[in-house]
Amino acid sequence: MKYSTLLLPILLSASLLAGCSNDIDPIHNVNESISIPRTPQQVKKAILIAGAKRGWQMTAPQNGLILATFRSPDTTLRSRDYVANIKILYSANYYTIEYINSENLEADDGYIHQDYNHWIAHLDQDIQHQLSLADQL
Repeated sequence: MKYSTLLLPILLSASLLAGCSNDIDPIHNVNESISIPRTPQQVKKAILIAGAKRGWQMTAPQNGLILATFRSPDTTLRSRDYVANIKILYSANYYTIEYINSENLEADDGYIHQDYNHWIAHLDQDIQHQLSLADQL
């Protein structure tokens, strides 16, 4: 009886810790080729439009580079924001999305909370969609 009362809290703690680790994935960077002929200005515009639609704060400090920040409020009682900072390199032929740093996303040794990868995947999809809209660029 004594062992079972000690074992239950240990098992519960272990299962909670294992559940938390399921939210951590390798950091996903994007490296996309652009198959539709575009100018660098069109690629830049597509990236800025896609980012704005997803809530990314973007700046273009120089040609071929966009810096972006995404803030997602935590919906739990911990009251902290999740912040991701990325850089996007682009030309007429390609664009890359690369992780710079983050806050509260448990980033460590190439791994990060899975929400980050979802944000990047959605941004990538939206950039591709914008690039496909030839008439609007």
